[in-house]
Amino acid sequence: MSLFDDEIGEDTQKRDEVSKELFWVGASPPKKHSGVKFAALVFGILVCLCAAFAVTLNFVLGNGWLSNALKNDNGVKLSISSQKKPAVSDEYKREDGRYTVEGVAQTATPSIVSITGFKDNDSSEELYTYAGQGSGVIFTSDGYIITNAHVIASATKGIRVTDYEGESYEAKLIGSDEESDIAVLKVSGSFTPVTIGDSTETKLGEEVVAIGNPGGYGWTVTSGVVSGTDRMVRGGNQGLRMSCLQVDAAINPGSSGGALINMWGQLIGITSSKLSNTKYEGIGFAISTNAVIPIVESIIENGYAEKRPRLGISYYAVSKIQAETYGTKAGLVIQDVEKSSDAAKYLKAGDIIVELDGKQVDAIDDVVKIMESKKAGQTLKIKYVRYSDGKKEETLEAECELMNDIGSDFEEQ
Repeated sequence: MSLFDDEIGEDTQKRDEVSKELFWVGASPPKKHSGVKFAALVFGILVCLCAAFAVTLNFVLGNGWLSNALKNDNGVKLSISSQKKPAVSDEYKREDGRYTVEGVAQTATPSIVSITGFKDNDSSEELYTYAGQGSGVIFTSDGYIITNAHVIASATKGIRVTDYEGESYEAKLIGSDEESDIAVLKVSGSFTPVTIGDSTETKLGEEVVAIGNPGGYGWTVTSGVVSGTDRMVRGGNQGLRMSCLQVDAAINPGSSGGALINMWGQLIGITSSKLSNTKYEGIGFAISTNAVIPIVESIIENGYAEKRPRLGISYYAVSKIQAETYGTKAGLVIQDVEKSSDAAKYLKAGDIIVELDGKQVDAIDDVVKIMESKKAGQTLKIKYVRYSDGKKEETLEAECELMNDIGSDFEEQ
């Protein structure tokens, strides 16, 4: 970005002289206590500026944000995210400042699109046939769109995006990451981007709204509550375990790539029917924005998701309850170590990893959360237990460099 710099063409000394002349015209010299009056004037100006800033902040962050950030109807101070919120008129706003379902729908639907993929059709006279249908979320005003990778996976002959106004656009695939099931498309034009929220602030039982195109029924709105937070869910057999929000709002085929919106009109997740289990009713998942956005930004910048770190071991997890039952240590029991990995210098099959970077680990989810903050080439501190002669216990420590890998962090068995 660039800033415009003001150019001053007048001579500084001449300007000061003119200013003095203007100051004294029609006025008598300041009296003894004019400094106090001047300070009071400055203080008054500052108060006005603060008031103007508060009003502006209230407008930018959404109607009712300022008052609700201070207190609710019972005078109890609320802890509400100060992130930007889309504005909504008072008729679509609840007493506590949150939006109604209708209000959320009105603010968010312009940022949701329908996506259709096409492929060759060898069995009919028509050149192309449908290769998939789903939803997308407008990420930027210049047309970057987030969707699920599986929505466009078979689209070998083009992708069309239709916005809320019914306008259709040819989309370019910027990049697709099958491991996380996230893809980014680009269309030309000016659009209304969704407002991004912080998914880590989402609370259990919080109301949410899902918007997508299930079965081709465009801009379908369903509502529900957050049934679980930070669920580590794998998108298929080969996918990564991603941090997801579990919801009871209906998520069906065609909803994939759509939006999960909180009651402030903020995007907190990308819905995916691929993560839903047909054996259970009322269980759906949305990949949390805090997991999605870094992947999206990497795809936009590089055309692909950054390679993920990998230690180079296979293991199975032993929980504390299992450890007490079988008389062993809770942790990650190593089954194999890749010879080319840095870990091979220290670890071997049978060792039990009890800590990673100072944090206890006895479940796969523990590993995923730690590895999310790591990059290939960085090091990982490992504390592990080794048994010699089957009985003698030895606690060891190592610092291993992580490898580049587009697969998962470790390989759990």
